[in-house]
Amino acid sequence: RDEAIRQAKKIIRLNPGDNQGIRQSLCTWFLEAKDTEGCTNLLRKYNTHMDTSLAYTDVLLQYLRWIKDDAVENDIKKALYIAIKENPFIPDLIGVEGIEEDDDDDDDNDGYSPGGIKEARIYVHGGSNVGSQKLWGKYPEAISWMKALKFGGQKVPDEMGVIALLKSGIKFQMRCVNVDLDGRERRNTSCLIGTQRRKECIGCAMEDFFWPRQLNQPHQCSSDILVHNNDFNTDRGSRWRKTKYIDVLEVPYWGVLLQFCDDDEDNSGDYRDEPKSFEPEKKQSSKYQKIATFKCRECNSNAKFCALDDCTEFYCSKSCMKNYLQETEPLYFDLNSEILKINASSECSIRTVDLDYAFQVAGDHMPNLKAVDIFINQEYVDAEDLNDRGKSLLLSSTVLRQFLERMSAQLISFSFGLDDCCWDQIKDVTDQCRALVPLGTMPNLKKLSLTSFGFDDVGTLSSCLSPSLQVLNLNYVKMGTMLEWSNLEVDLFLGTLSGLKRLVSLSLADIVLADRHLRSLLPHLKFIRCLNLDGRFGDGDDSPLTDLGLKAIADHCPKLLSLSVDYQVKATVSGIMTILQKCPKMVKLNACRLNIGVQHVKAILTASDNLLLFSFGEFGSPSISNQHERSMVQNAVAATNGRVIICTMNGIFKVNLSPEHKRNQDGSMAKVKRAHTQQFDPMVINNWDGIL
Repeated sequence: RDEAIRQAKKIIRLNPGDNQGIRQSLCTWFLEAKDTEGCTNLLRKYNTHMDTSLAYTDVLLQYLRWIKDDAVENDIKKALYIAIKENPFIPDLIGVEGIEEDDDDDDDNDGYSPGGIKEARIYVHGGSNVGSQKLWGKYPEAISWMKALKFGGQKVPDEMGVIALLKSGIKFQMRCVNVDLDGRERRNTSCLIGTQRRKECIGCAMEDFFWPRQLNQPHQCSSDILVHNNDFNTDRGSRWRKTKYIDVLEVPYWGVLLQFCDDDEDNSGDYRDEPKSFEPEKKQSSKYQKIATFKCRECNSNAKFCALDDCTEFYCSKSCMKNYLQETEPLYFDLNSEILKINASSECSIRTVDLDYAFQVAGDHMPNLKAVDIFINQEYVDAEDLNDRGKSLLLSSTVLRQFLERMSAQLISFSFGLDDCCWDQIKDVTDQCRALVPLGTMPNLKKLSLTSFGFDDVGTLSSCLSPSLQVLNLNYVKMGTMLEWSNLEVDLFLGTLSGLKRLVSLSLADIVLADRHLRSLLPHLKFIRCLNLDGRFGDGDDSPLTDLGLKAIADHCPKLLSLSVDYQVKATVSGIMTILQKCPKMVKLNACRLNIGVQHVKAILTASDNLLLFSFGEFGSPSISNQHERSMVQNAVAATNGRVIICTMNGIFKVNLSPEHKRNQDGSMAKVKRAHTQQFDPMVINNWDGIL
């Protein structure tokens, strides 16, 4: 043996790449000679990752170092964790005599699959490499230590522990009662080499690889657990299995696996990530190709739905797209619809939202299109800072402009909302918002909503406003490089607004308006019914609007139905009373953070016979803090026969009402809810139409 070690060392010096596999035998000889130092030095040179033999040799090495006080027990556990990742079958074979190789294990009996049972048998009992059973047999206490970790008194972790292991991508055994995804087979008990990590699934790089959409949703306790069986001897069509937590019988070495998997860099990234070479390209031009008719992915019929997946697909029916519909907040639109609606919320599991593709498809294949309704969460837009979930947005100024120019005569509504803090990013992909300029020449555009957009200058924004507009929502729109409106910019912009004579609804939240601005603007807007002039959240002290501004509203908008002046902290109850007295049709009034106390509520509620909802109060503190104040509000609502709903910044205030008054309040609530729903309907101009 000493001579063999000497010759092996010489060969490795001459051939450091060791394509002959000498290091595996040399490690075994070192440990047989109890030369832990020589084995340690050799393993430092050759990584145990991707080498099953060295990985399990390292387990025994760390054990021998531990009993010599050269290592701690966690060192052995970490080595065992790495070894099980390479091949989970070996621990059960070590120390077991008389196991013969099964000729049916692989189609090619001269080879083996890494991580498979045949590789495990070769490692333990010999073959092309030196068998390790004899080596491990010299240290039965090491085998006993390892076997004791198999279950640790409990055969399975808790349910979320099972899910964590599946998403980690580690190769591990899971003995369970399972069935195919469709439930057509008979339930059977078998041992799976399970994973839910997409990149670790065998065959994941194949074009026809199937990914169950259920896996894009957070796991709900007691629901089905989907498992991709990475056992090489499993038929390709039977790899996806499902089980229940109560049917999971054994997860060997789960304690060791859970201890180290969170800190394993190999498990970083999202479990849904595709293999690198097959991931969709991000931030590049659209892949759209114009064709006459799209075909259903499943049945090849003419398509009716476009699904904005990471790889956009088309379907003829919801039955054919049932797998896609199991996404969390799936993004798809009906090609026959009048509305192109895309809501990419924070809950949406789609990774890349390709608006370019959507606009091109809509332009060519939505003949009935009249409205666009889009919302994009900041996770998709602010990719550099928030891209830990791998989300991105594909949008180019050229495609957006071409779409708007093409739809110029068709669109009657265009709504594009962004999450907070996306002003600069959206300017970058829309040519400083100049791609939106075609909106201003649309002859039939009645409704325009732009939320959290940033413009470089007032001229560009003004160019986006069509004279035909009846609804204009420009909430949280920023101006210039400093994202602040100057007095000159406000004056110039109001000149444009004054020309929109048909406006029924106007929302300018977070745009700083002074009393003089309202006095100059409102005389030109004779048809205004809904007005939102909210100040800046959290920075209301800088809001210049006072009771004089509220008086201007009352004088020039006597037919007003709803008004919101939240965060206009310089306005008082006096201005609110003026509004209610001169606007008798007012049904909804929001006045949060104004200096309005509980003692004013009754006077406000009884000042109008039509008021349905009144909101007031401070953020972060109870607006109605004690029993006396509750009683005052209760009496105020009762004075309206239960008609008025009170809402504070902590939610709707619940009052005890008589049955008759309760029916009145329920009726008011139904009207308010319907108006709220209609507010977001791109085809509705006045959200109170058909309600009052």
